[in-house]
Formats: sequence, C-alpha cells, structure tokens
Amino acid sequence: MTLFAKGRFGFFHHIPSLFLGWLIFSSFALILLLTSCQSLVSPGQSVHNQSLELTLNVPKRWLNSVNLEFQENAWLQDFDSPTLEALVKEAILYNYDLRAAAARLDQARQQLIIVGANRIPSVSANLEVKRSKIASEIASADSTLKPNLNFNWELDIWGRLKDSRNAAFQDWQFEKATLKGARLSLAAQTAKAWISVIEAHLKVKLSQQQAKSFAESADQAQKDYNQGLGTALNIKPLLTNLANEQARLSALERQRTQAILALELLLGRYPTETIEPANELPSIPEQIPAGLPAQLLERRPDLRAANKRVIASSYRASAAFKLLLPSINLTGVLGTSSDSLKSLLKGDYSLWSIAGNLFQPIFQGHRLRAQYEKAQRAIDEAVANYTSTALKAFREVELALSRESSLRRQIDFLYLAQQKANDEKELMEQQYRRGLVGITNVLTSERKVFTAKNDLIATQSLLLQNRIDLYLALGGEFERITHP
Repeated sequence: MTLFAKGRFGFFHHIPSLFLGWLIFSSFALILLLTSCQSLVSPGQSVHNQSLELTLNVPKRWLNSVNLEFQENAWLQDFDSPTLEALVKEAILYNYDLRAAAARLDQARQQLIIVGANRIPSVSANLEVKRSKIASEIASADSTLKPNLNFNWELDIWGRLKDSRNAAFQDWQFEKATLKGARLSLAAQTAKAWISVIEAHLKVKLSQQQAKSFAESADQAQKDYNQGLGTALNIKPLLTNLANEQARLSALERQRTQAILALELLLGRYPTETIEPANELPSIPEQIPAGLPAQLLERRPDLRAANKRVIASSYRASAAFKLLLPSINLTGVLGTSSDSLKSLLKGDYSLWSIAGNLFQPIFQGHRLRAQYEKAQRAIDEAVANYTSTALKAFREVELALSRESSLRRQIDFLYLAQQKANDEKELMEQQYRRGLVGITNVLTSERKVFTAKNDLIATQSLLLQNRIDLYLALGGEFERITHP
C-alpha cells in the first residue's frame, strides 16, 4: 500500500489516511504472523546460550593421581625470574603474530556492528537537480530540485536478523577466546625459548670447560714427553679428544645462536643475537597445579573458542531456516519537489509515501533448503571439532602430568650417575699417577662425567619446559590478574 500527499499542508491533511493505512497493514501482518506459523524453533537451537555437554567418559580425577588445587593466575612467577617476566611482557607488546590476532578480533567486532545494523531502519538522503531549456524559448529555463529522505526497514518477525546478530556476537567471542589463547601460547613459547637459550648456553660453558681440560692435559703430556717422563701414546688420545670437543663446541655455539635468534623473533626484535643468557636454569616448585578434569572445559581458551563456534553455527542454521518463511519490509520517502527554487524554499510542494512489502519464497531451486542443510552440517562439524579439541586437551594434560613424574625420577638418577662418574674419575686419576692404568682410562672416566652433566642440564630443561606445557594445557594465566 502507498499513501501520497502533495501541497503545503498535504502531510497533515492525510494523517488520518496514513493512520488508517498503517492500521490495515499492521493488522494484516499480525494475522499473517499468527496464522502462518506456530512456535518456530529450528533444529540446533537447544545449544544457544549454554555450554555443550561432551559425549565423552571424562573421569573425575586425572589418571596420574594428581588432583591438587589449581592456581589459575601468575604461573610465570613460579620461575622466580624477573628477566623471564620482562621478556614475556615484551613479547606480548611487540609480537606481530599476536598483533594480527588482535586485528582479527577488531574485525569481528566491526562485523558484529555491521550485522546488528540490519535490525534497525536504514535512512538515506538524496538531492536530484535538473535544469532544462527549450530551444524556442531562449530566455527561459526550468530548474527542478527534489530533496528527500528514504528509509527501509525489514520487520524481524521471526528473529532471523537477531539470529544473524547473535551468530556474529559468538564469532566475536570466538576471536576473543582465540586471542587469549594466543597470548597464553606466546607467553609459554617465550618462556620455553628462554629456557632453551639457557640450556644451550650451559652446554657451551660445559663444553668449553671440557675442551680446556683436554688442552691442559695435552700440554702436560707434551711436557712430560719432552722431559722423557711419558710416551707419544699418551699425547695422541688427548689431542684426538681435544679436536672432537672443539668440533662439538662449535656445534653447541651454533645451537645457542639459533636459540637466541628464535627468542628474538618471538619478541618482535630484529635478530641481532644481543640477548645475554642466564648462567643457571630457573627453579620450579614441587607442587603440581593440576585441578580437576571437568574444570578444563571452562578454563582453556581454545575449548571456549570451539564452544563459541558451535553456538555461532547453531544461530546461523536458525537464520537459514527462517529464510524459508515470509518476510515483511517497510519502505518510505519524505521530501519536497519543486520546479523552482523559490517554491522549494517556501515548502509549497511536500511529498511522502510509505509502503509495505510481503515476500514469500516459493521456488528457489532448493537453494534455501540446501543452505539450511549446509548450516546444519556446519553444526555437526563444529561439534566434532569441539570434541576433538577437548580430547587433545585432556591428552596434553595427562601427558604433561605423566612426564612430570618421569622426568623428576630421571633427574634423581642423573644426579646419582654424576656422583658415581666423579668418583670413578678421581679413582682413575689416582691410578694413572701410580702407573696402574693408561691415559685412555682417565679420558673415558672424564667423558662419563661430562655426559652425566650434559644429560642433567638437558633433562632439567625438559622438566621446566614440560611444566610450562602443563600450565598451558591447564589454561592457566601467566600473569597476575587484579580485579577492580
């Protein structure tokens, strides 16, 4: 229906007609709403605004018998390393991958605004100007100016636009959870990279000490030989071990450089190898912050993100289903039209119109139905991905807990092996000075000590990195959170 009025007071003269037309149109829409459909609830809507229940047999306790209270905040402080905390903060500020994730979050927020705008009327203004002249009337010309406002509004009687807006909101929440997960992952990567740098540095120092020891022993053997106190057979094994250790030292220095450059990349720095490694690995507390398995679903950002993806898919399926239903659009125009500027300024020619449009899809080549079925399958995909992500999360925690106890036992044995290797080395040196054993026995004992120390450094580093993996798997915060 369209209502139209013209003249100075045309709009006011036709208010009764406008009201009557709007009343008729509203009544028609209401009747259609009540008679065309009953209680529209599309499949998949049951997951709206609630968390999914996994079809998994989740145990009440971790299989590794560790169920201590979980401290969510500030696991980074457990390492008692101000340098490490400063590096993590730098990475959070300047890492470019994290900036990209933040940009995606802002895009999702803007998309939410865009989709939400479809639920309110849109208004636009335009001005049409024409000037014409008839050739036989040289002295006269006509000017036509038509300014007006246009509006369009789709009545969201079934809630389709609301569903689309809710889906966009869940997409935004998905990106928020993804960004939080990226921050936690970056903090963990930075901490592990810092530990790798220290490990490589300690191995370099150990190799330098070993090479120095071989060089001193070779020099002493050469002096003894020059004084007739030894044989050339004592010198050559020492020189061979020295050359091998120098080659090993070169490889370890290269690994240290690679570890430093990898850390600088995480920090968003140009790779200049300017980071000074610490001279000892940080310590970690004995207590394992495990918590309970069921708490993992609400705590881990990737699981929350996967849950949001399922809910968003459900809303999209609901919106796709409602495309099969009738839609009502209101359009209107308010403006003036005049053949002269003088008349336009006086407001002698005003016009307005309002119209309603009812649209019911009848045959679309099964396109709308296929879109709905596609949206339903998207829900199935999202649920499967959520379940798969949950299984991987439980596996990561169980594996980290298992490795924690295993690595601690390994470290205890390595301490014992190092002690026994030192005892053997001292005994071999004493017997060598007495002439009871050859230099090869001494070198073998020295190599055992070196191997035990090197393995101990590597295993301590693994324990630290595994603890970081455990914190990350549990979804713990790396910094202290203060609430206002």
